[in-house]
Amino acid sequence: MSLSTMNGTIIPDDLKGIPKFRIYKNTSCEDYPLHWHTGVEIVLPLENSYQVVNGNQVYELQPNDLCFINSGALHRLIAPKTPGTRIFMQFDLTLLYNLNEFDTMINLLPPVLVMSPATHKEAHQKCYDFAKEIIREYNDNAILREATIYSYFIQIYLILLKHEIYQRKSDETHTTVRRKNNEHVRKLLDICRYINEHFTQDISLTDVANHFGFSKYHFTRLFKEFTHTTFHQYLNNLRIEHAEALLANFELSVIDVALMSGFSSISTFNRVFKDQKMISPTNYRKSYLSVSNHSLDDRYTDSFQ
Repeated sequence: MSLSTMNGTIIPDDLKGIPKFRIYKNTSCEDYPLHWHTGVEIVLPLENSYQVVNGNQVYELQPNDLCFINSGALHRLIAPKTPGTRIFMQFDLTLLYNLNEFDTMINLLPPVLVMSPATHKEAHQKCYDFAKEIIREYNDNAILREATIYSYFIQIYLILLKHEIYQRKSDETHTTVRRKNNEHVRKLLDICRYINEHFTQDISLTDVANHFGFSKYHFTRLFKEFTHTTFHQYLNNLRIEHAEALLANFELSVIDVALMSGFSSISTFNRVFKDQKMISPTNYRKSYLSVSNHSLDDRYTDSFQ
């Protein structure tokens, strides 16, 4: 078994997955076509560059960059034509959704986010160190390995989330301004949690704004400033993510899935789904879910073993 190192951390070639997470070392020059994961994925190039493509956006990863791919994000991977090494980490989020505010914050992250030493400085170094600890713990196969690895994973995402959300206005140093921003963050977290709990119902921007005592204009401005997306985009993202899970149940018709996901018409559901996933719900079910009882995550990650 050949070995490589990550600044002193030994990484075996044949890393195996366990139920809640998988870690893989990859040296292949092979590209990976459009796919998605139910959990989150972290891509860490160690040698040579690597590309992650989401929609029309191409992310060029350099050695030691950390690329976070959110749950349900359709993406493809393009390897360089010359040898390289990268690490893939895939984590199931199910255990973490009961943590207060965690699920809301995850939904606020973009489909793909790249953290590099140049763009994130201290935050990148902290996350990189935790990634090394994950690999070291994975190799040791010690008692409580899964719990320890998840604790490091949570630390990585806490750093990421705080950097992307709480520190968006890091250049504003005045205490009063900071206190006001924190109040807005707490208020918007409550709003996002409310939307997360009611997105399958017939709710509107006006309904939510009134429920929390905002004018429609003020609510629209604050929501966009905090989430970097619109209310309707946020709502549709939740509905489409829910629809993806429901499409795996072949006893449900596409119309059933649309209505159970909060869409009032099949035409709207088809349009929004295709806009986000670049494929119709019916073809998505055929292409990504009808795979002889073998999940897409398994098909994708089996190729690394």
